[in-house]
Amino acid sequence: MKFLIFAFISFSLWAEEPSLPAGLGGEKKDEPTFEFDSNPKTSETDKEETSGRDEEAPLFDYFGFLDLRAGTRINTDPSQHDLSLADIRLHNEISKDYESSKLIFSGDFLGDFERSDSDDTNLRDGTGLFDLRELNFSTTPVSSIDIKIGRQILTWGTGDMIFINDLFPKDWQSFFMGRDLTYLKAPSDAVKASIYTDLVNINLVYTPFFNSDRHIDGSKISYYSPLLGKKVGRDTPFVKEENEKGEWALRLEKKISSTEFALYGYKGYWKSPSGVNAQGKYYHPELNVYGASVRSPLLGGVGNAEFGYYESSEDKKGNNPFVPNDELRFLVGYEHELVKNTTGSMQYYVEHMLDYDEYLSTLMGVKKDESRHMATLKVRKEMLKQTLSFTAMLFYSPTDSDGHGRLSLDYKLTDDVKLFAGSNLFFGKEKTTFWGQFEDNSNIFAGTTINF
Repeated sequence: MKFLIFAFISFSLWAEEPSLPAGLGGEKKDEPTFEFDSNPKTSETDKEETSGRDEEAPLFDYFGFLDLRAGTRINTDPSQHDLSLADIRLHNEISKDYESSKLIFSGDFLGDFERSDSDDTNLRDGTGLFDLRELNFSTTPVSSIDIKIGRQILTWGTGDMIFINDLFPKDWQSFFMGRDLTYLKAPSDAVKASIYTDLVNINLVYTPFFNSDRHIDGSKISYYSPLLGKKVGRDTPFVKEENEKGEWALRLEKKISSTEFALYGYKGYWKSPSGVNAQGKYYHPELNVYGASVRSPLLGGVGNAEFGYYESSEDKKGNNPFVPNDELRFLVGYEHELVKNTTGSMQYYVEHMLDYDEYLSTLMGVKKDESRHMATLKVRKEMLKQTLSFTAMLFYSPTDSDGHGRLSLDYKLTDDVKLFAGSNLFFGKEKTTFWGQFEDNSNIFAGTTINF
């Protein structure tokens, strides 16, 4: 098996040599997508043969791709295998349009050769042989209202891979392993209503059963456990208490001239299990978030700012060491085309803990700073008539002295075949900081995507 995976990586890297560099996405417009022509143009001969006959409309629209990728760690991690990624993914998407509604099914059959023995199929966590990405029904009962019911991918906010008011689930394991950037967004089982008025647009999302992040649990990526006071991996089971309660998210948005404004509200739970209960299990404490954002053209580019107040309602006084304190989170960003086909962007992000003195008075374990700062820089370059793209993104925290470098190279060999390679590089002075704890998980990966 190791020989086959080694041969697969070697072939993928060799196939890209004719014209290398490629990239990674930011917001929705930059996310890697897989193109499929469900209604290709017919040839002149085909037109002649079908002329005079009524063509029956297809029963449904179909889209699919095969994604093959493999990766290896570049550092030794005693709690993980050297092989970091070995996926065969078959994606299928079926949709059907009606007069004022639409039905969508989207799912992946996944052959994960790095799967843990305990990874039985779990549609909630996305583990096992099948991952249900979407199964929803959307309708427009009147022109000013859209409703979508079922499993769906949800996103809002202005950050580029930094999320303040986007409290929808993320798949951090996929992100750090080198899977397609699309899979950073995990699905939600929710009802979404959008109401459009002249005054303001309203988006309301209700999730009847809490959808947590697909968080780091040691099965794929090792991490520092505050509970155990050491780094742990696949040999240390992650035990948490499941949450079956619901959550709400609200966005009010308004565009004035070319500037977009938004207000946000969230009532639910911390998306990753950041609390510890009386039984010594991790769990998701209650969380309320109130925020705002703005995005606008600025100095020939696009500027954005976002704010969020995180109210940890189970620890209002800040003196419970087993529950996160309240926080203020800020983000400013700017994106600009540096030269033709080359875009640069930067962000500055701050997490500020409230009730810090109370936190210190009950401190258990490693001390956090009152404020954590982080900057990001990203450059994206497209070449060879946009068939070749290269993206480099750096996350760096001056307060923690740690960071994450993410490189990606994509080459569109044909309309239906894409080759890619990339890396996730983690560094830090301490093994207890956010990025520093992942240093031994630094990896390189390569593969190909074939549309059909």
